[in-house]
Amino acid sequence: MPSLQPKPPKPPALRAASGRCMICCSEHQNALQDRDLLTYAAALDLDLERFAAELEAGVHTPRVREDFLSGVRSGVNGTPAFFINGARYDGSVDFASLSAAINAAASSLLEIPSAFPRRSSQLP
Repeated sequence: MPSLQPKPPKPPALRAASGRCMICCSEHQNALQDRDLLTYAAALDLDLERFAAELEAGVHTPRVREDFLSGVRSGVNGTPAFFINGARYDGSVDFASLSAAINAAASSLLEIPSAFPRRSSQLP
């Protein structure tokens, strides 16, 4: 698992620039140079001139740094990092494991606490 570096990662800049997408960092850890990001922006049909200008000017750097620091405060020390219902998930990241963890969390939300007894089907 790659570790996070203090420099702002650029894939969130794609998300911030477009408002329509998010590039999965874990899939592109070795392709994060500006030329790579421009390729992703073109594939997303973004305004390349604006994207390149905002990338060069660091327009989205404060937001990226904010996201990075939020991750650090939440205990994120690498990618990918998942949270389910606000709790850090440290299990396997394959589909079956993630799906099972999400389903278990969803099931626990649907349970009725014992402090609220079920109504009887017969009325007194």
